[in-house]
Amino acid sequence: MNLVTDPWIPVIFDDGSLSLVSLHDAFALGHKIRDLSVMPHERVAIMRLLVCIAQAALDGPSTYEEWEASFNLVADRSINYLLKWQDSFELFGANKRFLQITTLSAIHKETKKTKAKETPASKLDLALATGHNATLFDNAATEERDFSKARLTLMLLTFQCFSPGGRIGKANWNGEETLGNGSSNHAPCTGNIIHTLIRGETLVHTTYLNLITKADSDITYGEGFWGKPIWEQMPSSLHDELAIQNMTKTYLGRLLPLSRTILLLNQQQIILANGFSYPPYPAFREATTTSILKKDKEASLLKASVNKAIWRELHSIIVLNKNKMGGPLSLSKMNGSQDIDLWTGTLITKIDNPAKILDTVESNFHIPAKLFTEQGREIYEKGVIYANELSIKLDHSIAIYLEKLLKIKTDRTKQIKAKTAHLKAKIALHFWTTAQNGVSLLLDLVKDPTPLGTENDFPSSQWGHFAQENAKAAYTLGCPHCTSRQIEAFAA
Repeated sequence: MNLVTDPWIPVIFDDGSLSLVSLHDAFALGHKIRDLSVMPHERVAIMRLLVCIAQAALDGPSTYEEWEASFNLVADRSINYLLKWQDSFELFGANKRFLQITTLSAIHKETKKTKAKETPASKLDLALATGHNATLFDNAATEERDFSKARLTLMLLTFQCFSPGGRIGKANWNGEETLGNGSSNHAPCTGNIIHTLIRGETLVHTTYLNLITKADSDITYGEGFWGKPIWEQMPSSLHDELAIQNMTKTYLGRLLPLSRTILLLNQQQIILANGFSYPPYPAFREATTTSILKKDKEASLLKASVNKAIWRELHSIIVLNKNKMGGPLSLSKMNGSQDIDLWTGTLITKIDNPAKILDTVESNFHIPAKLFTEQGREIYEKGVIYANELSIKLDHSIAIYLEKLLKIKTDRTKQIKAKTAHLKAKIALHFWTTAQNGVSLLLDLVKDPTPLGTENDFPSSQWGHFAQENAKAAYTLGCPHCTSRQIEAFAA
C-alpha cells in the first residue's frame, strides 16, 4: 500500500459520485473533485497533508505575488514532488513507512495468560469504541476489527494529528524505551482548538487557497522556521536533535506530526507508544487556528464547545492576522474585495479529562467581503451580543416560571435549582440551535446595515425579529402552560 499511488482519500466528485483517490489523483484529478467526504478531524488532517505537499513542491510561495501566480503550478509540481518521494509513503514494508517507526518493538511482559499484548488497530480511530474510548460514534465496543489498508491510512494520519494526551503504553525504539514514561501530551491539532479552512470550488483550489507564504511564516514563526516535511527529515532515533527540531518547531515539520510512535503490524494489531512533544500555543500556533485576546488581555486560541456554536465566534475568526493575532494565516492573502467560503470544525474533548472525546463539530459559512471590514465585524459581533441578551432574558424568565410553578419552600431549594438548571440547558439548546438558521439575516445586515439606522437598532431589524420570535418559541416549547397553575407561572 503506497499513499501516492493507491486510493485511500474519500472524496466527492463534481458529478456527485463518491470514491477513494490516491495522493497522485488528488492532484491530477483535483479539478474534478468537489470536496472531501470525511469527518471534521479527518478533514483537517488530510488538508494538512495536501497543503504540506503543495508547499514543499512549490518551495513557497515566498510572497503574495508568487502565490497569485502559482495556482496553475500546484497540481503538476505536487505530482512531480510525490513521485520523487514516493518511497516515503509506504504503509507497510521493511524500509521507510509513512508516519511510522519501522524499528519499534513491543516491551514484552510476562503474565499468567500471555507473553505480550499488542494494541488493537481500532485504537487509531478516535470515533470507535475501543479500550477506554466511549461509544460516542460506535456501539460495537469490540477490539477485534479488521480494517482495510485505505481506512488504516486515514486513521493513522488523523491519530497523529489529533490524539489526545493521557496514559499510553511504552515501546522500544532502537533498544531504548520511548519518551514520556507511559504518559503523553496532546497532538498539535487537539485541545478543542477551532480549525478554519478556506473552501474553493475544487479540491486543488481549496489546497491552493490554504497555502501560506514564506513572508507570513516569517512574521508568525520567525525567519528560518519554514522547515521541511517530516518525510524529508525523519528522525532516526530519540536523540536526532536536528530532525526533532524541524519536526516540532517549524511550519512544514509540524503539519505532519509524529506525536505517537506507531508501527502497524497488520490490519488488526499495532505497536503504540508516546512520540515527540509538540510545544503548544503560545510557543507555536498552528496555521489554521485563531488567536484572540481574552477579557483579561491574555492571548489564547479560539476553542470550540458543545454548548456554543461556532457562528457566534465568526467575527473573531475573520480578523486578518496582524502581530501574530487574528484568524488563520491563509486569510492574510484575502484582501477583503470578494466573498469567500469558510469551513470550521474540530474534535471536542472533555475539559477536565482531555482523553475523553465528547463530539465533533463543523460549520460552513459564506463570508461577505464587508465582514472583513471593521464596521462589518462590529455589526456582526453586536448582532451576536443582541442574541445573547435575549438568551439571558430567557434564562431569567425560566427561573420565574419555575418559582411560581413549584412555589419554592425552604426544604425544596435543591430540587428547584436542579429543575431550573435542567430546563435552562434544554431551552438554551433549542434557542441557539434555531438561531443558527437565521445567521444569513445577520450577514445581510453586514452587507447592508441601512435597516439598523444610526443607532444600531437590532430589535427592529429582520435579525432582531427572528431572534425575538425564536426566544418566545423556545420559552413556549420548554414551559408548559395547560393547567391554571402553569398558565399563571407562564404569564409571570
